[in-house]
Amino acid sequence: MTGSEQLHVLAEIGPLRRDLVSAGYDQAMSLLVQRFPSLEIGLWPSGTSAWGWPIPDAWTFRAGSVRSESGRFEIDLAEHPLRVGSYSVPVDTTLSRDEFLQHVRTHPHLPDALPFAFHYYADRWTVGLSSHERDTLPDERFHVVIRSERSSSNLSIAEWHLAGDSEVEFVLSTHLCHAGQVSDGLSGVVTGLAVMERLAELPRRRLSYRLLIGPETIGAIAWLSRNEHRFDSVAGGLFLEMTGLDQPAALQHAFASDTWMNRALSAGFESAEPGGWQAPHRQIVGNDERQFNAPGVRIPMLSLSRALPRSDPHAPFEAYHSSEDTVRLVSEERLEQSVETVLTMLSVIESDYTPVGHFKGEPFLSGAGIDNDDPALRLPHRQRLMVLDYLDGALPVSEIAQKLNLPFDLVLLFVDRLVEAGLVTRKTELPE
Repeated sequence: MTGSEQLHVLAEIGPLRRDLVSAGYDQAMSLLVQRFPSLEIGLWPSGTSAWGWPIPDAWTFRAGSVRSESGRFEIDLAEHPLRVGSYSVPVDTTLSRDEFLQHVRTHPHLPDALPFAFHYYADRWTVGLSSHERDTLPDERFHVVIRSERSSSNLSIAEWHLAGDSEVEFVLSTHLCHAGQVSDGLSGVVTGLAVMERLAELPRRRLSYRLLIGPETIGAIAWLSRNEHRFDSVAGGLFLEMTGLDQPAALQHAFASDTWMNRALSAGFESAEPGGWQAPHRQIVGNDERQFNAPGVRIPMLSLSRALPRSDPHAPFEAYHSSEDTVRLVSEERLEQSVETVLTMLSVIESDYTPVGHFKGEPFLSGAGIDNDDPALRLPHRQRLMVLDYLDGALPVSEIAQKLNLPFDLVLLFVDRLVEAGLVTRKTELPE
């Protein structure tokens, strides 16, 4: 999928009312399966337990309105998915202004936007207004109608599995929910799909790969609760969202950051996104990676986004959780760049290994046919000597590159040349 094709999918699916279990969510999933037949759908019935979490009923919004006593203020709640809080209970009541305002939600800093509100496990209802609408409400009484219902159904999660040379898996996680929004969640879905397309074209894959598309939090918990038998074979993962924003890339580390998987993905990120930034677990955004990193699971899943630092007043991005999170904010160039960044990160775990030197002292490189002035190696002689210091079988290439603050691909190129010359061998098992 090119960047323009990703934009097309975002424009088609973005406006849908994609609540956790809903007709809009199912419609979005159906559109994806039609375009990507490799996706397989798994179903979790409403009311069943996933590690103590109940799989929610389907929520259907039929119609709704708010009308002031004089009729000077009237809105159709069906005009935008964020006019009604997701999973709001049905109401038909007349309230005083103060009573009505207790059920009104506005965006904290965008005066013309509608906010994202949800009540998945509570019997509540809310109405989304812009700050201007709230502040200029006429009259003292308002009639509110919300026609909605909950019914038994199935939570659905799509999977795309690509087998590799090893049964060891890497999981790409994304979420399809967040009604009427694009960057928050949905952009990660199209990035994940584009990455899987590219991985499928490779003649060989060291690892197996699995893409998950589901609703946030409950989707990850549901999938994990049914796949405990896979935990030992999942080496790590990457959650994707906000991938099309015109902001610097951000990599959030796994809970267990002192692992080969975390360091290798970080090395790939540094090579692909020199202007990007990194932070520890839970310090950028919080999504499905929380469940993979949690106690009892401990799968090191990182998170790739284009979120602003929390110190920025607009973090993670200005239109976050609002009706202004539309396809207009998405850059085709950034979508394509995000795909390339993920592929670069995955190329590190595909090609990384622990090199074991078979020499004493400083090896005679020229005698091994490695010319000090060979421009093909693209690593200055002094830096090559620094790499040699670490070839004792203790560290993988990715960590050597990070310790020396050198690009992974250049260090790998040099170490591969040493392998060809017989000075170094590769440990066959994955680094730890």
